[in-house]
Amino acid sequence: MAKDTLDAVRHAEQEAEKILENAAHRSAAIRQSAENKAAELRAQRLQQAEEKRGRLLADAQADADDYTRRAQEETAALAQQLRQKAEENGPKTIRAILDRITG
Repeated sequence: MAKDTLDAVRHAEQEAEKILENAAHRSAAIRQSAENKAAELRAQRLQQAEEKRGRLLADAQADADDYTRRAQEETAALAQQLRQKAEENGPKTIRAILDRITG
């Protein structure tokens, strides 16, 4: 009877060790799965951020190009106005200079 009790205790200890070992393996597998999912999520978020950055950069470049084009158009228009005024005032200016010189 004592031998049966000792055998039962040993058997229970062995079963407990198996349960603990299985739990440790399952815990490690769950931990690894969580780490893999976290890495996937980080990669996915990084990809999304890169795509968004690309879109924002393209939008900013388009805005800058548009602003540059408008500035060039305005500058050309102002330059044309100045040329026209110079042409209009050219004869008056020459007359004023001649009048000044000839007094």
